[in-house]
Amino acid sequence: MDGFQFIPHFGYFLTDTHGTGWVRGNLELLAEPTLIHFDGRDSATIGGLSALGRWVFTGWSVARPYVEVGVGVLGGKVNQRQTNCSVHFSIQGGPGVLLFSSQSTAVTVGYRFQHLSNANLCSNNIGLNSTQFILGFSYFFP
Repeated sequence: MDGFQFIPHFGYFLTDTHGTGWVRGNLELLAEPTLIHFDGRDSATIGGLSALGRWVFTGWSVARPYVEVGVGVLGGKVNQRQTNCSVHFSIQGGPGVLLFSSQSTAVTVGYRFQHLSNANLCSNNIGLNSTQFILGFSYFFP
């Protein structure tokens, strides 16, 4: 099954810089309105909201690596072999890097594994696993 996802996100740094050595960094909370479209014999589009925690390592002045993990809820009828439900839950996470071009702008490059499931709310619940390569643009407000 093919498809695409549109996942803008809005973040807020919850902490100042903490830690020592290579784990030194900041905790960021992300909210991601999510739109997923599946192509195939029975196309479907679902949408919802995910919340993720992201640890942004101090890194270097231009490159700041991160790891993130989160959960979400999505709604919209899917009639695929893997699921035939209108409510889905996502678990997702992965690494990435913020490549800063100025104090307030960065290009985001990352990888994310995502699992979608209906948590046995409907008869079919094989689940959908996907891997995503993330490319984005971030603006940080002062």
